[in-house]
Amino acid sequence: MSEGELIVDNYKLLTALATGQQTQVWEVIDQSNGEKLAMKLLLPDAFKDPVQKNALKFEGKVMESLDHPNVIKYKKLFVGKNHGYLVMELFKAPNLKSQTQGDILQLHVRLKRLIEQLSQAMAHIHDKGWIHKDLKPDNILFSKAAELRVIDFSLSAKLKTGFLSNLSFGKRVIQGTRTYMAPEQIKCTKLGPYTDIYNFGVTVFEMLTGRTPYAGNSPNDLLKKHLSEQVPAPSIHNPNVTPEMDRLVMRMLAKKPENRQKTFNEVLAEIRNISLFKESPEKMMEQRETDKANEGQRELALNERRDSRSDAAQSSAKAAASLEAEEKGEPAPAPAPIRIPAAALAVAGANPGAPTGAVPGGAAPAGVVAGRPPQGAPGTPAGMPPRPGLPPGARPGNLPPGNLPPGARPGNMPPPGMAPRPGMPTGAFPPGSVPPGGPRPMGPGGLPPQGPGGLPPKGPGGQVPQRMPVAGPGGGPPPGARPNSNLPPGAPQPGTPFTGGPPTGMPTRPGMPAVAAGGPPPGGPRPGGMPPTGAPPGSRPGMPAGAFPPGQGSRPSGMAGPPQPGARPIGTNLPPGGGPRPMGPGGAGPKPTPAPEASEPGEISLDDFKIT
Repeated sequence: MSEGELIVDNYKLLTALATGQQTQVWEVIDQSNGEKLAMKLLLPDAFKDPVQKNALKFEGKVMESLDHPNVIKYKKLFVGKNHGYLVMELFKAPNLKSQTQGDILQLHVRLKRLIEQLSQAMAHIHDKGWIHKDLKPDNILFSKAAELRVIDFSLSAKLKTGFLSNLSFGKRVIQGTRTYMAPEQIKCTKLGPYTDIYNFGVTVFEMLTGRTPYAGNSPNDLLKKHLSEQVPAPSIHNPNVTPEMDRLVMRMLAKKPENRQKTFNEVLAEIRNISLFKESPEKMMEQRETDKANEGQRELALNERRDSRSDAAQSSAKAAASLEAEEKGEPAPAPAPIRIPAAALAVAGANPGAPTGAVPGGAAPAGVVAGRPPQGAPGTPAGMPPRPGLPPGARPGNLPPGNLPPGARPGNMPPPGMAPRPGMPTGAFPPGSVPPGGPRPMGPGGLPPQGPGGLPPKGPGGQVPQRMPVAGPGGGPPPGARPNSNLPPGAPQPGTPFTGGPPTGMPTRPGMPAVAAGGPPPGGPRPGGMPPTGAPPGSRPGMPAGAFPPGQGSRPSGMAGPPQPGARPIGTNLPPGGGPRPMGPGGAGPKPTPAPEASEPGEISLDDFKIT
């Protein structure tokens, strides 16, 4: 062998395919014609052993005598002074051992074709007068195209017939592989075609189930099981195996040779007439592919849900960070700016909605997102546009005490365009009221301060502070008070002294004498539409007695016609619509207003009336 290029005679060694204890198998190329072949080469130590040389020569002799499509083809045998090798056909296919340890379902799809070809190859070997003695998955090559080759005839023996078959000479030696050996091989008794059938039965069992029928803790334990232990049915390990296939395999693995098939032609005939599997391996392959596709879709959907949850978690984290920054008064983290390609700007022109200071070319300024105001603008939270009407730097709800936002009204001032409340001075805030924006005095527990009995506290002199004065100095209206627009035209305003007679511009009621400036005539009608002295309570001039019960249905003085909707009864402070009645001290209802006492004509006092 050349050290530089690994050349043996005229063959160039390319790739080592397998290595054993005595030999090594190489892929070689014949340099004379460029044909690729396989070479079984004796290792240097084995080449020195004459027994190994003779075994190589014997194997070449057996192969040369065989000629079958499913048996590896012989090419050349050479044993010289420096090396010995056997050249044969190159069949690039994995052995059955590797396939049974891999995807065995793919092997099941081609298994019946495999058994048929192997039976035909073994029948040919037996017809040529040889027995293999080491038939096992390692010595069977099987391609994906369902082509098969039987290899390795190093343990083969000549098939003995007649009288010589019962004779044995010399020392008996056990040959074979323990996992696949027949009982007669272990006992070193007569061998025959039935021996290869037993080896073949163990091989088929392994191809059906992915495991061998026997396993031992030691080599001797394994051999004892081959001799005495009942073989299990393949369907125990693979429920898809049919009962007919169980019987075929168990017959090949019978302990006694006479209970097995006599020839491989008999095995071939049986295998062609039965089904190996209950469910077609092709359909199982299709179902498996469908399950894989569905599993891939489920995994994809799961990944999408995980991505959605991750996006939601990131959004929640960003929202929490923005809220925390807002509470601390810090600008919120700016989102990633949106990059607008320059080509898009060139085609679309200027963007009227773009923020001020946008950088030409599509890149927004730092912290500015396209279509949004700059982050951290004065007077607005991060990322929020300023509110109209707010002064720069002001935020709603955070104005200092005493200041009002633009457009706000102080206290009880009416909105623009509405009449002021009766007796409310313009711009005046009654004593004891709270100025706009100022803090209200609070008592214990966050409630307004209260006096004894739950009533408002009294001021100096035991008087409850009034919210609004009812009259100014001299009995007239308070300074700056607005006229009461709810009174009829010409009616006296609250706080104006009574001068007698109807107001200016108002007609007198029928049957009512004119009243001089000094007061009403004796026995005549009383001011404000009150009944004359001595009239039944609740009566009115010109109306039957009892038409209006006391405290109900009164109308402003001088008004003719039915009562107007929402008019308040004289002598009460009920709001229009039947609102709650005012409560007196201690939660009791208001005391009824006593009827005015009779007085002499001409002696009328303003104390007899309650001005509203």
